[in-house]
Amino acid sequence: MRGHWYIIVLSYIAGYLPMSLAFGVMGIVLYLFWAILYKRLSLLIACLILFTLSLWHTPSPQILSPIKNEIRYHQSAHIISDRQIHKQSHSYMVQLDNGSRAQLFFPKDVALPNVKHGATCQLDATLTPPTTATNPGQFDYAHYLTTQGIVATSYHPMLYDCEGASILSYIHDYRHWLIEAINTHYQQETVAWLTALIFGDRALLQDEVIDTFQFWNLSHLLAISGLHVGLTLGLFYIMLQRVIRLPRELVKLLLLVVIPLYIVIAGANPPVIRAGMMASLFLVLSFLNKRLDATDVLSIVCLVVLWVNPFLMFQVGFQFSFAVTLALILSKRLLMRYDHWLWQSLIISIVSQLAILPIQLTHFYFTNVLSPLANLVMIPFYTVVIIPFSLLLLLFVWFPLSIVKPLETMYLTIQEWMIQMFYVVGQPDVAIWVTGVPHLVAIILFYAGLLIMMRSWEEGRLTFAGLTASATIIILIVNQMMPYWDRSSNITMLDVGQAEAIVVELPHREGVFIFDVGEEVSFQSEVTDDNYQTIIKPFLWSKGIRHVDAVWLTHFDYDHVASAPHFINDFSPDFVFTHPFGEHADALDIENTFPLKAGDSIKWKDTQFSVLAPSKDFVFEEENERSLVVLIDHPDWSLLMTGDTTESVEEELIHRGVLTDVDILKVAHHGSQSSSSFDFLDVTSPDVALISAGRNNPYNHPSPEVYERLVDEGIDVYRTDQNGAIMIEVKNGQRTVAPFLP
Repeated sequence: MRGHWYIIVLSYIAGYLPMSLAFGVMGIVLYLFWAILYKRLSLLIACLILFTLSLWHTPSPQILSPIKNEIRYHQSAHIISDRQIHKQSHSYMVQLDNGSRAQLFFPKDVALPNVKHGATCQLDATLTPPTTATNPGQFDYAHYLTTQGIVATSYHPMLYDCEGASILSYIHDYRHWLIEAINTHYQQETVAWLTALIFGDRALLQDEVIDTFQFWNLSHLLAISGLHVGLTLGLFYIMLQRVIRLPRELVKLLLLVVIPLYIVIAGANPPVIRAGMMASLFLVLSFLNKRLDATDVLSIVCLVVLWVNPFLMFQVGFQFSFAVTLALILSKRLLMRYDHWLWQSLIISIVSQLAILPIQLTHFYFTNVLSPLANLVMIPFYTVVIIPFSLLLLLFVWFPLSIVKPLETMYLTIQEWMIQMFYVVGQPDVAIWVTGVPHLVAIILFYAGLLIMMRSWEEGRLTFAGLTASATIIILIVNQMMPYWDRSSNITMLDVGQAEAIVVELPHREGVFIFDVGEEVSFQSEVTDDNYQTIIKPFLWSKGIRHVDAVWLTHFDYDHVASAPHFINDFSPDFVFTHPFGEHADALDIENTFPLKAGDSIKWKDTQFSVLAPSKDFVFEEENERSLVVLIDHPDWSLLMTGDTTESVEEELIHRGVLTDVDILKVAHHGSQSSSSFDFLDVTSPDVALISAGRNNPYNHPSPEVYERLVDEGIDVYRTDQNGAIMIEVKNGQRTVAPFLP
């Protein structure tokens, strides 16, 4: 089976897929045997056995689900993780008596000395379902936990009567002892870097630093990766053999002992596990005087890792690590064509970025097209300077401060220069390529094209390799352009809590508009942009939208405009429409607004935007009464946007006779009693009503009276506090309403 272990891995991974796809992949494997590998019966049997085992052993995200309701738990629990440090808390993963897993969170200052990996404790806790996403494109915390087998969370639980510990707990204790040593010996900034680069924990790093590295696709440098493992083990090997001058065989034995310890100390992240296990397997083979192809070694390690922890398959770090390693192994002969280190480094950077590109777009919806250049500079810099310097500071933790202080100052100065360099360069718009989530077919075609490109490049057929490389990128561009061929109109009321944000997309992407970009009112002093960063921006990027044509700010209450400056800066709208009383726009630092009033209208392709209010003749007592009321009239549908308008404005609109029947009504003021009168509903006669309201909001929105009124009028009512985001697709006059939450 030498050279064909990747086929066995493919058969095993097929078990993670939905049943129809799984058997489809196995059909491809059987075809390979029929057409090419028909003489390798043992390989065929191995594939069938591993596929069968995977169907039984591997979890599927489609069948994993968190608990539905809050549960009171008072039984034993088994600790199956080390303490995980977060910004404001720390946590443990436990296995409950029924075999399911839960994540327990404790305040950061609460010490639990007897809680160790492998211990069995009594747990008294309220288990709650993890927070689930309620919008497309939003990070789904519940799904993230279930892909680790975790079905519940608990905050402020009680763990007591803990007994026992695993062997790993002693290694974890040593890890924490080392971290505590650097905490007492170095400045906080140094500690943050060392815990990230040596122990795989970047919780102490500043958010600005993490964001910068993420923007430039350099996050792997802030986590323990194969680069860190290889360099650390290499330095250890040189020290033992060249400095201490131990025999080579003894050094190999010591490495086989050190590697598992190092994996645990470094945080046991997927890249660390992969690199450590590959190094161990190569060492074992050297003792046996055996050789295996590097792809076989990677495949065997993949099988072992997934058998021990099948949930790792769903982690982005696992996917990135194995994809990059496989790509670099396959490009080995390509690298040998070039002698100069600069060309080799550039090829490694490009191949690595291409290998993870579809995975990155699936999870994050964008890539940085300049990241290969950033990696070309930063990987050698980290390899030669930062990682060795970090290990040196760890070794010097037992030296007097008088010796260590100059080294620490130099270390922080270098890090500061590096970060300042990124701040000077900034985050140029030209570097960002937002594609949205690629289709599975596009991903398969991309990887097929990538393999053909690398093979052609390796064989010296540079013209064909260049054409193939262009084709792989065109595949993603075509995938990104698909909405421009879509004849559907899409209206999405996002679930932004007790705030408002509604996205309107015209057919063929002829126009993309957003009505309001609000934040929930916080009773704390700081102003947040949580809705924008976690809901609005991810939603638009997940659809491949980087630019909107216009922002409509119905009025200037916090829950409708708080994120407007951020949104305008990132999405560069051509127009910002507001009501004509724009003194608040200056306070928000919003420039170049276009004030609109009753009687104004805008024609956009086939769609008419008619402004019905506010009228300059109306006497306004509050900001809600100034809300823009806009009738959107498309040949296939009509939508009435009402902001937070009040019943007095509704009466004025009825009196002026500007209202008409509409298909969809955005219910004013989150369903408050102050709006949506019987007369107003009779005149507009909507088929569908949309309400944006926060869960358990203190205003009791929507008002039960208004909700019943809408239902009594025979209107289909959808509300974000119950349905999550509400997506409406209209195609050829046929309307489909799809709540994000069933």
